[in-house]
Amino acid sequence: MIYSVVVEPSAKADIRSIVTYIRSEFGYEQYAASLFEALYRAIASLKQNPRRYQKYEEGIYVKRDVHKMPVRKYNVYYTVDDTKKNVTVLRVFYSGRNQELVND
Repeated sequence: MIYSVVVEPSAKADIRSIVTYIRSEFGYEQYAASLFEALYRAIASLKQNPRRYQKYEEGIYVKRDVHKMPVRKYNVYYTVDDTKKNVTVLRVFYSGRNQELVND
């Protein structure tokens, strides 16, 4: 079954911040561009079988059925609505970040 995928403004802002940081702090234009593409390609892949990634069961996300998809050194957090066949991408964070901060 094919799901529609919606990327929340907060997740878009996270991706912009990540790419901007890599470009400005390290000057890695090519890596930043390839990471941007990898993140959006992975997000688009959630159209099929979005539950293939583990649930993130900590903090406020325990009752929200949030999943965590690793992409390179980053985690994409998203919800799945099987009734509406919809995936909503909530946030994208560096995997080394204190995971308790994901609960904001």
